[in-house]
Amino acid sequence: MTDSLDHALHAVVTVADLVRDGRLGRVRVQIGDLSIDVTAPVSENPPRAVESAPVEVATQTELPPVQVVVAPLMGVFFRAPAPDRPPFVAVAERVEVGQQIAVIEAMKMEAAITAPVPGKVRRLAVAGTARVEAGDLIVEIA
Repeated sequence: MTDSLDHALHAVVTVADLVRDGRLGRVRVQIGDLSIDVTAPVSENPPRAVESAPVEVATQTELPPVQVVVAPLMGVFFRAPAPDRPPFVAVAERVEVGQQIAVIEAMKMEAAITAPVPGKVRRLAVAGTARVEAGDLIVEIA
């Protein structure tokens, strides 16, 4: 993916997370000619409305490059090698290329997930142990 596409994907995922979590009701993200509207489903107990002004999205040159790491297969995601052990990585921790950052177990086999680039862990998108699908966002490295 190109850097601008990575940034656009990150913006869309972040906005979708805010809408899903109920922190925003409707958002429009505009990056160049691309415009994406995200609207929360209507509920019986809608959250209190919050007025907001349009927000200008930073240009590509203002955002640090981000490498998105996705699940290569469906299975159970593990942030730590064992329940009584610390996680492989934490947010803001520096990682090197090839450093193990997680494990996905599928059909009684474990697949080590490693950092594709050096950098700092910007976001861990999956909690300690969770089921993931191929293509699910796991980690962002900046």
